[in-house]
Amino acid sequence: MKTSAIVANVLGLTLCVGIAGFALFSAPDVEVRISEKEMKEFVGQKTDDYDIGFKYGDLQVDEPKIELEGDTAYATVQFKGEARVFGVGYPFSGEFTVSSKLGFDKDQIKLAEPSAETLRIDGISQRLANKFKSYIGNGIIERFFDGMTVYTLTDEQKEELPPLVEIKNVEIADGEIVVTLGL
Repeated sequence: MKTSAIVANVLGLTLCVGIAGFALFSAPDVEVRISEKEMKEFVGQKTDDYDIGFKYGDLQVDEPKIELEGDTAYATVQFKGEARVFGVGYPFSGEFTVSSKLGFDKDQIKLAEPSAETLRIDGISQRLANKFKSYIGNGIIERFFDGMTVYTLTDEQKEELPPLVEIKNVEIADGEIVVTLGL
């Protein structure tokens, strides 16, 4: 009798654990939608300018302005800098825009695979600015835009989620960032 009671308890416990595991791991994905306004407010909280050193000068980049269009994020920054040639400094300023997909890391949404769209340098022709686009643009992309966090899930958003949930996918739809969360 004791053996059958032990077997029944073990089978019952196994069944409970199996049902709980099935329920946990078959939970549907959860979608969190982040408006363009919420993302802009998050990015706007960072008020510091960013200094980027180059081999032949320095560049200071202000906070990016981010727009969502179709399935792409566009980030534009104003910049100013100084190019040094044979010890002489030449100041310059302008605007740079990149297009990017969105990626994720843990609870953060980041720019992923950004590429140069436009470069405008005050006081020089657009044709000449386009020649500088790869040098200045790639430097700004590598040191500033690539992997830049554009949103972090809030504590309230995280509290509403079941345990063990992670970001599975990020996309742009209808002017919002759609974050798919799941196990």
